[in-house]
Amino acid sequence: MAAARAPACTLIRRPAPLRFDPLMQRSPTLLIFLVSTAIVLAFGLWLDQSLLPQLRQQNRELSELNQRVQKMQEDLALLHFSAKIEGQPLEQVLEHIEYWAQQRDEKRPSVIDEDIYKEKLELGKQALLRLGSSIFDRLMLEFRLPEKQKKLGYRFVLLEILHDIDPQRAIQAYSEVLQNQSLDSRFRDLAARLLVGIDANVAGRVLQTELLRSKQIGPVNLKLGTSRTSPGFLSILRYYMETPHIAKRETLHSILRTSNHRTHVYTEAVKYLGDLGGGDSQGLRQSIHMLKRLFEEGAPHPSAGDTMNPLFRRHCAQAVAKLGGASACNWLREQMKREQDRALVGVLAQLVRKHCP
Repeated sequence: MAAARAPACTLIRRPAPLRFDPLMQRSPTLLIFLVSTAIVLAFGLWLDQSLLPQLRQQNRELSELNQRVQKMQEDLALLHFSAKIEGQPLEQVLEHIEYWAQQRDEKRPSVIDEDIYKEKLELGKQALLRLGSSIFDRLMLEFRLPEKQKKLGYRFVLLEILHDIDPQRAIQAYSEVLQNQSLDSRFRDLAARLLVGIDANVAGRVLQTELLRSKQIGPVNLKLGTSRTSPGFLSILRYYMETPHIAKRETLHSILRTSNHRTHVYTEAVKYLGDLGGGDSQGLRQSIHMLKRLFEEGAPHPSAGDTMNPLFRRHCAQAVAKLGGASACNWLREQMKREQDRALVGVLAQLVRKHCP
């Protein structure tokens, strides 16, 4: 009998191992990053196509609703006064504002009472807004009336409401207030602030003109025995520096060349000049040269006892270091050797440590 044949061996092939891109094997986080990016992009696309249009529509509707509510408030405020008299209620509104503004000035209310005065004055303001731009001239006339000159609170409200009644005409009105140096400096301060709020570019030109004009009347004020610096000068300077006007450096140079102001005005001008930083090389060199001279010679003030003010000179040295950086080191070291004021020597030494290698 033939021998039994052994069963044939069945070859079982193992499945080929999965092969990944070599780049993926070397950098597994790349796959995660790509997947995450795809998810984010897909979410952003969905958000842009579905949710954002709804949000924009809701914002538009909310804005329109706010405008309607504002108009209703103005209508109600005007109705409050119209119900009391026949015809145009403007005079009644002005009397209301004048009374409550005067009450607030005279009684100096507490924090709690202040809310009541604000509410009363706001009612009058809303009524004026509803009357529209046609009352602009009447408000300016009321502001200028001689018999109203001592009613500061009332005139503040009138000046401020011009901003909302007619912004473009308010620019001219605020410019006139700035030019009237017989006014209380607080009016000039308010006019400067409101002017910047309406149009910063226009404000820059107007405020620069007033700063340069104000310095020219210093000798006249001096002869009259009044302050050398025109009322509100520092406030005007502060608001001017908030504008984008391109000639700030030249304006500060002009102020620092005159001898009509108090030392604290020059000190503020020096600080602003130091904060301007670099610019065109010629203007920067002029600033540094001027600041060095002011440190060495003192403020350009007629009173000899006030020219070498230590605080003023300290700010001059700090501004030189800010603008000059390492190039000012030789000058700083030289002044440190010469200086007699021990406090200033300490300031100079600190600047050398900060700016000089």
